[in-house]
Amino acid sequence: MLFKFRKIDSPSCYCDFCEDEPETLQHFFFYCSKVRAFWEEVNLLLNSQGMMCRSFNFRDILFGVLDTVSNEILLNYNVLERKTFSMALN
Repeated sequence: MLFKFRKIDSPSCYCDFCEDEPETLQHFFFYCSKVRAFWEEVNLLLNSQGMMCRSFNFRDILFGVLDTVSNEILLNYNVLERKTFSMALN
């Protein structure tokens, strides 16, 4: 946050999950290796319930799944709940 507010010159805060990359919103919600594994598990669970037939992409996680005909509300609720849960863990 200090880097984003231009109080320090470089991002010194690394991701709490993987500790490899600077923690940006994009990294935190999607690109972190640990978070990617989490979304892959969620996707497998949803596939087993017949709710999803493809992997999540960055847009799906940030804005919700917009291209499914059925279960769109329930699917987006699941994504929102899991984002909230991952924020609570951090």
